[in-house]
Amino acid sequence: MKHNRLDRKHKDLTHPSHRRSLMETTGFTDTQLTVRDAVSAVCSQFPNTYWRAKDQKEEDPKEFHAALARGGWLGIALPEALGGSGLGIAEATMVMQTIAESGAGMAGAQSVHANVYATQPLARFGNRAQLEDTLPHIVSGRWRACFGVTEPGAGLDTLRLATRAERQGDGSYRVTGQKVWITCAQVARKMILLARTRPLDAVGKRSEGLSLFCIDLDRERPGLDIRRIKKMGGRAVDANEVYFDNYAIPAESLIGEEGRGFQMILYGMNAERCLLAGEALGLGYAALGRASEYARERSVFQRPIGMNQGIAHPLADAFMKLEGAKLATYHAARLFDSSRDDISLRHDQIGVACNSAKYMAAEAAFTACERAVLTHGGMGYAVEYDVERWFRECLVPRIAPVSREMILNYIRFDLKSHSSIPFLFQSKMNGTTEHLSNGHAREPEHGDTVVTAAIPPTEAEVQEIVQSIRDATAPAPTSPPTITSSTEFDEGAYWDLSSMAPLNASSKAAIARLRAYKPPPFPLWDTLPVSRRAAVLILLYADRKGDLRVVLTMRAASLRSFSDEVARREAWEEIGLPIDDTKIPKPFRIEHLCYLPHSLAKTELAVRPCVALLHSADDADADADAPTSAPSPTVDESLIPRLDAKEVAAVFSGPLHNFLLAEDEVLPEEEDKKLLPKGQWYEGRWAEFHNSPWRIHYFHVPVIHQRVTKPKVREGGLAALAEQVGDEEDDEEEVEVGRYLVWGMTGRMLVDTARVAYGREPEFEHNAHFGDEALIERLAGAGRLGEKKRPAAVEAAREEVNKAKEGSKM
Repeated sequence: MKHNRLDRKHKDLTHPSHRRSLMETTGFTDTQLTVRDAVSAVCSQFPNTYWRAKDQKEEDPKEFHAALARGGWLGIALPEALGGSGLGIAEATMVMQTIAESGAGMAGAQSVHANVYATQPLARFGNRAQLEDTLPHIVSGRWRACFGVTEPGAGLDTLRLATRAERQGDGSYRVTGQKVWITCAQVARKMILLARTRPLDAVGKRSEGLSLFCIDLDRERPGLDIRRIKKMGGRAVDANEVYFDNYAIPAESLIGEEGRGFQMILYGMNAERCLLAGEALGLGYAALGRASEYARERSVFQRPIGMNQGIAHPLADAFMKLEGAKLATYHAARLFDSSRDDISLRHDQIGVACNSAKYMAAEAAFTACERAVLTHGGMGYAVEYDVERWFRECLVPRIAPVSREMILNYIRFDLKSHSSIPFLFQSKMNGTTEHLSNGHAREPEHGDTVVTAAIPPTEAEVQEIVQSIRDATAPAPTSPPTITSSTEFDEGAYWDLSSMAPLNASSKAAIARLRAYKPPPFPLWDTLPVSRRAAVLILLYADRKGDLRVVLTMRAASLRSFSDEVARREAWEEIGLPIDDTKIPKPFRIEHLCYLPHSLAKTELAVRPCVALLHSADDADADADAPTSAPSPTVDESLIPRLDAKEVAAVFSGPLHNFLLAEDEVLPEEEDKKLLPKGQWYEGRWAEFHNSPWRIHYFHVPVIHQRVTKPKVREGGLAALAEQVGDEEDDEEEVEVGRYLVWGMTGRMLVDTARVAYGREPEFEHNAHFGDEALIERLAGAGRLGEKKRPAAVEAAREEVNKAKEGSKM
């Protein structure tokens, strides 16, 4: 007897209204919903028959990739200055979900995944040629890219990867090694490659000696062999083994600085958790939509099978799991995007949210896909219903980019405190720790990694680690402590009279020089668009010996918003400075000292540095016009720039005069029992910045027994990256201290501040001039510093949606 099959003329899941009716969209922004509708319109051109055929033929969906490129969606999370849309990870996650939900599944999403994710290190740290020549081709869709990190011999222990890139006499490199599970290598023109440029046994820390490259995958050149891996699901997108045998790559293929590749790929790892969660959600909603439709239309015993609780309840359960995972996913994406503006959000908070979202979405997708197959019964095994294809793909987000078990290891539940504890995987082999929220290991379907494998610690070590995490991540009080006398002094509150001494003679002279300093006039500043101007505050104070210390420097993305709430939270944590100016206790105030010449950020922002002093208004060194009667003077907004803290270059406390020294200041033990941690203080190199020589200063600033929030990695590349480098192998005494790397534009401005303050030149090579006014004028003349435009893709999508709405009203 012939099986009574369903009429295949059911609704197409690619229609936007169908998906809207399945997923609750309350709470999304207009921009996110516009993105959803616009991407859905592109996806509707590629029905399930297209993806079914691509899967069966194992054929790349190049037509789909080209259509997304024409719409401008491949660069959704890249800055506008680099040809992207300048949107956030929440919008990028919406794009990935919409693609998967259209019926394209994981294969469709993975065909563009590398463009959203793998290009992030290139955009942040790439050189001028890479940004101007390579990135536009990738964003436009003319070139495809892949990410090459995972190796068969390393697994989760990424820091043990064996692929070598050996520098040659002419500056070029020769690459030898093997990569595995490299997605889209068959069709990619470029690969973002992580390779070791220094042997593992020649570095102090395993994270050192790794470099990142943007290389050509030239199949005609000797030394390159790409072999496709036959796999279970997602067959439309290729996965590969890539073999390098003395493969030549030019010197200019290096991204950023040699030896810092590991730090570069850490950027955006939490963001990718959100992208994978979005893809899993889309897959789950697609499967659930098809199952619900089948349950309504398939009739057995004279009624739809969906009327039976045995069918309806599992689908309802799957829907609730998807909705819960959706809330977790977009909550995590919002946290990640908000961290650009709010540095009070800790890395572990974002890591917990993003890893939890990825876990929940992967599990929800698996549940939905499995139940979709079971709802279809025997027909769930048939290719034409698509649910078998989605079921084969739903294992990917459970395995990659990090397995469920690794996430569960990361998010441990402490039965004593009933709180989620991010766990640090500790390797007994070298005494280092690697944090899962900042990296992970790529498994099949995603060719990259970043978590080291761990030898299980003892129970005592676990308790010690958990306690250290508790201490380090304890929430800060909502308001600063009130200190009325020196007897109530807390060592962390450096603004108390007992710990902030008057300026000594050297510091008085330094402050006098800063007060007297007048930068050259720069009228172009006032004509630049607000979106092209940024501000930096360099705050000084006197320590117990009366020496000047610099507390923090901040780089803001614009001057449009008021200001310093987030940045001042860091100042409070460092020296006890109240967050609110009106709460600064008498007799302290902030005095504007001077501006420095304007600098230029890598993101083509003109930056105005402001130097200020935190001191006593009753101090004899205060200027004559300073208010002394008001117990809590408000800072004049014309003196200290408005800082929205969208970018924080550094947060630390260090002697100002040390930024003229090539070695650490030696603190006699009898004067200060806080010994500096061992480690290098200064290193530097020359680079080219807009065709001009630029000295990059690297300062390894010691942080002694202080809770310091790690800075964000922002535009300007590694100038914004802080890396703890002080923990020596097997030296438990130094676990609580560390050094943080401060460099790039931040390091240069600190050097310039010290040069003005102390009236002498540093002990190392440096730029002969202050500031970048000549460069800024040159770029402005070339039209590079105009008003930033609204993202083109979003603007075009808005117009299309508005036209559609107007047409529906007619």
